[in-house]
Amino acid sequence: MLRQVDRHGRVGGRLGGQSIDRIVKRLAETAGVGPMSAHSLRAGAATSAADKGATWAAIAAQGRWNPTSNALDRYTRQIDEWKNHPLASVSI
Repeated sequence: MLRQVDRHGRVGGRLGGQSIDRIVKRLAETAGVGPMSAHSLRAGAATSAADKGATWAAIAAQGRWNPTSNALDRYTRQIDEWKNHPLASVSI
């Protein structure tokens, strides 16, 4: 959970999703890494974990997705179309 911190270092309440998204966008722009959002970070983490073989249950738990929801499917991108493809080992 991310929390607010004022300029005097006092910790406040929990940051909402929109606040986090604004912070990520501003930092990405400042760093010159192109357009990025909080969604980009979640999708990247889920995609990287899936690419390295993490189970859907483990990814869902880490990202706080409901393991029975289809939401994780929308967050995970395919990096290599032939990795784990059923026809990858078929010779022509």
